[in-house]
Amino acid sequence: MQGLLHEHCTLNQEADGAFERICDKTWWGHGALFGGYVQALALKSMRATLGNAEQLPQSMTMHFIRPFLDGTFRAETNVERAGRNMSNVSARLFSNGKLAGLALASFGTWREFNEFRAVLPPDIAPIRLDEAPVATPLGVPTHEHFDMFPRIGTFARGGGDAHVGGWVVQRDLGAIDHLFIPVVADLWIPAAYHRWTEPSPAVSVDITTHFRSPLPREDIPPTSAVLVDLRTVGSIGGFVDEDVNIWSSSGVLLAQSRQMRFVHAL
Repeated sequence: MQGLLHEHCTLNQEADGAFERICDKTWWGHGALFGGYVQALALKSMRATLGNAEQLPQSMTMHFIRPFLDGTFRAETNVERAGRNMSNVSARLFSNGKLAGLALASFGTWREFNEFRAVLPPDIAPIRLDEAPVATPLGVPTHEHFDMFPRIGTFARGGGDAHVGGWVVQRDLGAIDHLFIPVVADLWIPAAYHRWTEPSPAVSVDITTHFRSPLPREDIPPTSAVLVDLRTVGSIGGFVDEDVNIWSSSGVLLAQSRQMRFVHAL
């Protein structure tokens, strides 16, 4: 199913391994394109360059060098290695002609071998039929494409725990797939915002996403709620960490994400 996110991840191939699109502020964050959306664009470009539908995204790391602004996004990708079971693709990412990010992704065939799961989703209440979503207080345009239902902590600032999260349901319905995952992993208000008594924007330095389930899945339609479970160890030396697990409503671990953010002093 084609939703707004997938429509806005459509890229034009300009040359071998080079892809572009004109970005507006539909997927906007703190004064720049939303980090998870940029990841989705990079991943779409790298998958196109690899050209192997049997190998799914397994891991992706991206470093943000400067803000991605509205205007021309360009990805210059390269297959570093193409193997029978695993491949690696890199990308140099540009915003309006300036190098703004570097990405590296691993792709592999899905194999059920020596499996175990040592972590369980938190035991929280499902969304009630009469329950209204809670609007976030940040005014971030990307949040407008999702309904959010806090279950761990609240959206209040100051005095909270460094563990937050809840259910997320997309409004502009599209497949819950590998493009959806990095956006949702970066979506929830950072746990540090609940601890800080003074507001401080925190922007992405690097994000690593591990994809833990083949997607899309028939048992997770576009209307499904997914659970975002976010923890922070500490805000130290002007940088703050963020660990996220994403679960389906039936308890399937869909992804893990780890992010470091730069804390701006106001």
